[in-house]
Amino acid sequence: MEKRKVSRREDHRPRHHSRDGPPRGGTTSAEKLGLNIHVDDSYYVDVGGDQKRWKCRMCEKSYTSKYNLVTHILGHNGIKPHGCHLCGKLFKQLSHLHTHLLTHQGMRPHKCQVCHKAFTQTSHLKRHMMQHSDVKPYSCSVCGRGFAYPSELRAHELKHEKGQENVCVECGLDFPTLAQLKRHLTAHRGPTLYRCAECQKTFQYPSQLQNHMMKHKDIRPYICSECGMEFIQSHHLKQHTLTHKGVKEHKCRICGREFTLLANMKRHVLIHTNIRAYQCHMCFKSFVQKQTLKAHMIVHSDIKPYKCKLCGKEFNRMHNLMGHMHLHSDSKPFKCFTAQASSR
Repeated sequence: MEKRKVSRREDHRPRHHSRDGPPRGGTTSAEKLGLNIHVDDSYYVDVGGDQKRWKCRMCEKSYTSKYNLVTHILGHNGIKPHGCHLCGKLFKQLSHLHTHLLTHQGMRPHKCQVCHKAFTQTSHLKRHMMQHSDVKPYSCSVCGRGFAYPSELRAHELKHEKGQENVCVECGLDFPTLAQLKRHLTAHRGPTLYRCAECQKTFQYPSQLQNHMMKHKDIRPYICSECGMEFIQSHHLKQHTLTHKGVKEHKCRICGREFTLLANMKRHVLIHTNIRAYQCHMCFKSFVQKQTLKAHMIVHSDIKPYKCKLCGKEFNRMHNLMGHMHLHSDSKPFKCFTAQASSR
């Protein structure tokens, strides 16, 4: 068997093997199969955010360990080196085989707290939890239909290509070809004729562009009489006023937390799944909610959109501005419990 070339610098990176690879001195899946997969230090590249990872040249995926990259490359060659001794099913990774063996033992340790359905893997439970939420982050580029899982989206798009599911989501009409469906959709949506001169974003209706332009001009005509918070649209103010009334009709069935708005409760449910579908392309940090990613992206820029109207100081986060506003008032919301105890 021809030996795999190994860079001496591997000895200086034990963490890339100790975390999720074989012990030092062990063999990789490629070596066990007698394959010569040469992965040298040129695969260890900068992926942004002062972070370096082992990157596949075939699909751009990256890994923290060289061992995981080698195992991944085996998959590109259709090789699954780990076989189940009970049913013969093959797996690319040893951890996947170990999880599969639980099915033969009848073990399903991961249980949904909403409907009590049980799963062998945490990843299966997390995907299942998406069913208890209306959040569908994966949208079809053709018809706009949303899906909870990438696999569902891929299967749906394949039906479009085969002409099996060319149904208009707006009116339910069925079309024999994808091209006919696309032409029909313009009747519902219309061309995007209205473009923002500031950021080039396009809109279907002039009213949408007008509302959008208010953000650039910082025009917020709807003001809360309770706290003075300002809003661009009237329905945002109406939703906000419910928080002052203390009405929280929507309760999370997992942890019992209550919410004023149904949409907020549905977004909250995703926290329990820990599915992080929204990833920052700058530092690869991922988030459960889309708006959290948007707020995070400000960190990578010099933009400070939140400005104090009293002193002009600018902030990149709304909660930082709100904390700053206490300096301009007599409000002192934070009490020292040590001082209170000593005065008794």
